[in-house]
Parts: sequence; C-alpha cells; structure tokens
Amino acid sequence: MNIGEKIQQLRKANNLSQEQLAVQLEVSRQAVSKWELNESTPDTDKIILISKIFRVSTDYLLIENPESSLDAEIEVKQNNDQQRSRSMTMAALFISLLGLIVTFYSISDYIEYGILLGVTMQVGAIVFFEIMIQNIESSIYHKSRKRFYLINIWLFMPFPSLFLTSSILGGLPVNEFIYRFGSIPVYFILSTVIFIAISKFYHLSKS
Repeated sequence: MNIGEKIQQLRKANNLSQEQLAVQLEVSRQAVSKWELNESTPDTDKIILISKIFRVSTDYLLIENPESSLDAEIEVKQNNDQQRSRSMTMAALFISLLGLIVTFYSISDYIEYGILLGVTMQVGAIVFFEIMIQNIESSIYHKSRKRFYLINIWLFMPFPSLFLTSSILGGLPVNEFIYRFGSIPVYFILSTVIFIAISKFYHLSKS
C-alpha cells in the first residue's frame, strides 16, 4: 500500500473530508486529492504533519506495506485512543468529584473562597477533559464526550440546585433542613432533564 492509499484510509478512519484535512495541512483540497490518487507526493514537512495528525510514524507513511499493516496500525491507534480516553475521563471525573466535596464542605461552614474553589475545580475538570481528548479518533472522541458529560452532570448539578432552591425559597420562612431537603428534588429534576437532553443530542448527531 502506497502513501496515497494510506493517507486516504487514515483520513476516512478519522471521519475527515479532504477539505477538512486540507485545512489542517494548510493546502488545497485538490492537493490532498492528488496525493490520494498518487498523482503527486506530499512534501517532507507535510508528511511530518500528517503523521502528527493521524498519530502514525513517518516511516509507516513512507514505506510501502501490505493492507494488513495499515489495519494493524489503525487498530493500535484506536486502542491507544481508547486507553487515553478512559484515563482522561476518570481523571476529569475525579477532579470534578473533589470539587463537589470542597464545595459542600465549604457550604456547610459558609466558607466563600472554598465554594469558589470547588466550583472552579469542577469547571476546570471540564476544560481539562476537553483539552486532553483532542486529536483522538472521531468515533472514540464523541463516545468519550457523551460518557463524560452524562456522568459529570450528576457531580456538577448539586451546587446549582442549591442555588436555585435558595432563590425559590429565599423569601419564605423556612428553616435550614427544609431548604436542604427541598434542593433534592430540584437536583434530580435538573440533572434528569439535562441527562435526557445530552442523550438526545448525541442520538440526533448520529442520524
């Protein structure tokens, strides 16, 4: 299998159009098309960039090999991406959980900077996750994001639920117990609505 066929198969495996790949490589779509048809060969700097985009070696791109080698290379990349995705998801959820613990500990003792720290940790967990799962295979990327957000909403929503409950009951003569108890149904309603919305979003995006 020559370099043009490898570029084409790697591009399709990552769900990229010729136009999208061309933008990343800063070349025209026609240039990508010519490479895949073996009418021309990418310059050395583009070969290096292609290897980084698809996370394969330059030797793999340049040395002709059987089709089975490409399948093996793609399988290795997908396995690496899946492992990376799982690790980053677990790390981000752990950070979000720590943020939740810090927030609730601070709320119970009315520590304002602690509440801010906890919320910042939870937002930071989302930013960390989004940064760390870039450049992984497209189907794994979307599955990872869906899994992360469907779990993380249950960790992220307690504080917004308390805040919303406080806004609703703020003018009423209720004690602390009723205030805390009242936030539970608000939490489950908000989390469930967002859970369903995220599920439907990813279902529609597949259609």
